[in-house]
Formats: sequence, structure tokens, C-alpha cells
Amino acid sequence: MPRYSTFSTLIDDLRCVDIKDLRRWGYLRKGRRMSGTMTWSRNGIQTSSISIGTKINNTPKLLLSYSVDGEPIKYEITLVEVSSNLGKGQYFMFLCPFTLKRCRKLHLINGKFMHRSALINSMYESQTQPKSYRSIKGIFEPYVLQDKYFEEIHSKHFTAHYKGKPTKRYKWLMQKLQRADQMSLERYESILVFGK
Repeated sequence: MPRYSTFSTLIDDLRCVDIKDLRRWGYLRKGRRMSGTMTWSRNGIQTSSISIGTKINNTPKLLLSYSVDGEPIKYEITLVEVSSNLGKGQYFMFLCPFTLKRCRKLHLINGKFMHRSALINSMYESQTQPKSYRSIKGIFEPYVLQDKYFEEIHSKHFTAHYKGKPTKRYKWLMQKLQRADQMSLERYESILVFGK
């Protein structure tokens, strides 16, 4: 009899509901009820969708409605209001109904949205990469992602300076852009071909 596969499930590949998205879309405003549809896509093609809704009152809830293999599934997830560690108000977190852990993301595991700890033998994609690849990635990342860094610096709400001083994020992005400018394409090619 053949052995079962021991490949780890990649958390990055799972569909998830993120509290950050709900806040950005206006679903977490107090005293309101909202509903809508959340979709996932790959390569520009929609792969799945679910109906979501929120009730933000005395006991805030996230309502999920979707189907898995033709079987309709509906349930509620409690939202917990937590004080900020900076002392600047409060923010919402999910209370996973299966693991009872507070979290900011719920992943679709075996047809239910739950905390990632419910999935045994799971890893992030970066954990599966060999150390040699990670060191090469550190060399090539500034060159490959320089357009992304440039777009972030020039985005609408990016804060480059605070009280006359550059922010940590701005310094980090500028360091990456400078590193990309310092190395020529020929240098990158020699690293790829000769390893030095």
C-alpha cells in the first residue's frame, strides 16, 4: 500500500477573510449592518465568492454564507474589540469559533473559515524555500521589486516624513532603491551564472 503524502499545506494558497479588508470596505462601522460579496481570483479569473455581512452592535458579528461542493453553509463569527497597545482607541479581531483564538485572518480549512492553527502540518511558502534561495532572493529582490517600491513611495497616502524626519518605511524603501541602482544588470547576470 502506498504511503500518504507528507507535503505541507501552504497557508499562502488558502482563501482567507482579513479584518483589514473589512475595515477598508467600511464593514466595521459601529451601529451599522452591511452586506456584500467577497470574491477571490487567480490570474484575473474569478475562482470563488462568498456572501458576507456584519452586525456591529452590542455583540458584533461577521455573517458568512457560501456553499462547498453544493452544500450551503451559514454561520456567524464573533468580533472582539481589543484595546490598542499604543493607547489609541480600539480595533476588531475575529474570535475563531473552532479554536477560540483571536486573529486578524480566518483561512478556509476543510470548508470552514478558522484560525490557521487548526491546520496541522501547514507552512508559509517562505518556510519551504531552501536557505540558499533565501540568500539569492535578498540579492535580487531590490532589482525585481524596484517598480513596486517606487509606486509605494509615490502613492497617495504614503508618509515620507513625520515632524521633519524621514519615516522608517521611507528609509527602508530608499535603501532598497539605492541598492537596486548600484548593481547593474551585468552584475546580476554574473551572480546568476557564476555565483559571484
